[in-house]
Amino acid sequence: MVSSCVGSAPSRERGRRLAGWITLRTLEIKSEGAACRCDSMGLGTILSGFVFSVIGLSLFVYGKRQQLFVPLLCGIALMALLVVVPDPIAMSIIGTIITVAGIALRFATE
Repeated sequence: MVSSCVGSAPSRERGRRLAGWITLRTLEIKSEGAACRCDSMGLGTILSGFVFSVIGLSLFVYGKRQQLFVPLLCGIALMALLVVVPDPIAMSIIGTIITVAGIALRFATE
């Protein structure tokens, strides 16, 4: 999970090997005797973000070629989901809702 670390203290970045070619980076910030540990995005966040970004790109291209506003807007929302939602479970739930809504609204307007 991502924890918010406040302050402009010196930081140190460390890496931990997960599966040979995947490195999880951890940022440690020490301020006034207390240590704060900020984890960068985990593997679940990156994978779910990638899946929903690919779905969003395909919806965006489909909406642009067919000149349909709803799939275009849902595609943009899915591609921006990784930036807005840091939790992989919440990202999966919200991404699924946006995907189903984009497809259902597309066929409901026919």
